[in-house]
Amino acid sequence: MPLCASSPHHITAVFVPVTGPTTERTGSIGVGLAVEPRLTICHGVRGGSELPRTTAQLLESEGLTPGDFTAFMPLPWRVGYAVSGASAVSAALLAASLKGRGIYAEMARAHEVEVDNRTGLGDVLAISCGVGLVIRRSAGAPGVGSVECLFMPRSLGLIGVDAGTMSTPDFLSGLGDSYFGAAKKLIDSLISEPSVDNFLTSIRQLTDSLGLLDSLLGVRADAVRRTPYLISYYVKKKVTVIVVERQGLDDAVEHLLTELKPLNVRLLEPSARGPYIWRPETVSWKA
Repeated sequence: MPLCASSPHHITAVFVPVTGPTTERTGSIGVGLAVEPRLTICHGVRGGSELPRTTAQLLESEGLTPGDFTAFMPLPWRVGYAVSGASAVSAALLAASLKGRGIYAEMARAHEVEVDNRTGLGDVLAISCGVGLVIRRSAGAPGVGSVECLFMPRSLGLIGVDAGTMSTPDFLSGLGDSYFGAAKKLIDSLISEPSVDNFLTSIRQLTDSLGLLDSLLGVRADAVRRTPYLISYYVKKKVTVIVVERQGLDDAVEHLLTELKPLNVRLLEPSARGPYIWRPETVSWKA
């Protein structure tokens, strides 16, 4: 019988690495947004794409054959959408079901693969919650680290602007004490006052104070600041996340498509559901 697992993506806004006594307790604290479109991995379904290397490694370690799985990955790699983390979480759900093992044990294995391969520190924990605003209060694998999710208001619209690719190690090497100091203050503020409004105000202030938007987009950063119905924005790797009033979403997208050509401008949605597993009615892939 075919079996599929679906996970949202996660775009970190700020984070601080944490090194623990074990890989299971290593990771990061941080905050970000869980977003859709979702990533899906299926077993026993034809079509789709080849699995990411780290996902294949995870499945092989659990005695499963990667060639029996296929993936639908609607967002690009190495941009900032945590594609590797989303695929690891979906693979962990499938491995738990197919092998009759505990979900937390498989999630811990997914977290371990991500950390060991330096493809993510806190994305598995964040995606395991997978709804709206995600606050990682303490580091570690799901069941070890602590995470809180807040639903995003329906009045908000999300836009992603891709400006290239970057590996996670390169991303980490480009951050310094000023970033991590500011990030820690913002995370502490959200732990004390966990609200979407607090996040949207604080992350825009941090992004401006550190010059992150200007560093990524140069003179085109002002085009983002002039987006109609703009509320907030932040940068992760090579993606700029722009939050606008939903009533003005079409105007905002049109503005960005015109002003930021030829960068990729894509509509996103706040995730309203965490990872889940289901049995499809067909063995042929339909994206």
